[in-house]
Amino acid sequence: MDLIRLIAALALPWLAGAALVALVYRHDVAAGRDGTTCWITGVGWFVGVMLVTLLMRLESKVGIAFSGQSLGSVLVGLTVLFILPMRAFVPAWRTAPRRARDVLVGAGLPASERVVWIGLLAWIAARLLMVLSEDVLRPLFPWEAWTVWATKAKVFFALGHIVPFADADAWQAANGSAWFDARPQSPITLPLLQTWMATMAGRWDDAFVATPWSMALLALALATFGGLRRVGMPNIVSLVAVWLIVSLPLLDVNAALAGYADLFVAAFLVLGALSLLQWQRERSIAAALQTLFLAVSLSLVKPSGVFWAACLAAGGVVAGWPARGMRIVAGGIGLAVFGALVLSRTPQPLGDPTWHLEFAPDVQLAIDSALLLGSWHLLWYGVVAMALFGYRHAFSPALAPLTAVALCGLVYLLALTVFPAAASWLSDVNLLNQGALQLAPVATIWMIAVFQAWSSEWHAKRRPIRPAVTDA
Repeated sequence: MDLIRLIAALALPWLAGAALVALVYRHDVAAGRDGTTCWITGVGWFVGVMLVTLLMRLESKVGIAFSGQSLGSVLVGLTVLFILPMRAFVPAWRTAPRRARDVLVGAGLPASERVVWIGLLAWIAARLLMVLSEDVLRPLFPWEAWTVWATKAKVFFALGHIVPFADADAWQAANGSAWFDARPQSPITLPLLQTWMATMAGRWDDAFVATPWSMALLALALATFGGLRRVGMPNIVSLVAVWLIVSLPLLDVNAALAGYADLFVAAFLVLGALSLLQWQRERSIAAALQTLFLAVSLSLVKPSGVFWAACLAAGGVVAGWPARGMRIVAGGIGLAVFGALVLSRTPQPLGDPTWHLEFAPDVQLAIDSALLLGSWHLLWYGVVAMALFGYRHAFSPALAPLTAVALCGLVYLLALTVFPAAASWLSDVNLLNQGALQLAPVATIWMIAVFQAWSSEWHAKRRPIRPAVTDA
């Protein structure tokens, strides 16, 4: 019975989200475009998370107590509502099982590449299963998980509706009408997701409320592969990118030790960047709506999501105005740097909270974290290498929006390194490794995309030119 409840809790929002994404991309579904099924399935999980949590906000607003029946019935209704307009595209779905089988066995690939393909798939599947086993066997463990996020979820679940969390002064003045935890200003999206899982279980169960994190890693892998295929990346290269992302040690830790928000922030950011690349290529309303939705969702997951949404906006500027976009972004970065330097010279008592930025760079910490410790394997070495060898391709029209997102993210990380107190502006103790984790999947696909462009040009230059054959 518990297994049925768990499957229902995960499947209902996932199906609703995937149905909504499929409705938006219905013409690509009908055309059988490469990567569309994986993209819809992966992004559908994160859209479903937003749907169920927005529905819970609405129910709480109108005074309906949380229950599996009230929430589940609406999710089923939404799934049916989204699927009905796609009845004309059902014939295209009949080939989906065959296409899925072809993808799994690497159909169409040379024999040598097929061995690599199956090996990478097995590696990714094993890693995902290990993460899932950690989630279902380990109690809620990380410090921030049960001092910031699960505190709200347990209260929401116990009361059956959303209640306000306030800072210490407001809590003391509320005479019992408010609640308090380590970070009351944090968004409630993930606590509501945990509340949904506990509501479907009928009790607070650490295994139930942790499983969305392993599902997020699975969905991230599917969406990354599908998104790269949709922008023209070869099958094997797309799978290598997924393997690199899934193999990042600190990303896996955040999935296995469930409860932190950084994995979801990283997922929304990289999927927003991939959606932005799709919009740049095809200028479709579907890709534009998807990018906007993912950017807005970032701010609803964690306070630092506002900065990452700004990075996506910078990429949107470059994609929308290819001739001048990068100059506009460079000018914005320059203004931000100038503003930070001005704030670093202000007197200490400036506003509440203090807007003074203490210049306290810890460059050695950043170098150790990125290049010497085991948190990222060789990711940042690869990023530096691609910046040196493929900088021309990085700023090509095809990759400039992704480069703008990654560049703005790098500036954000540098700001956390040089001005660590800036993280407190949004009541977010965003340590350097947390910010690096949120950027890491974007950095990975940027590295892979630049390498693919550089490699293609290199092979084209080495290809011998055959002399033209003329009639005697």
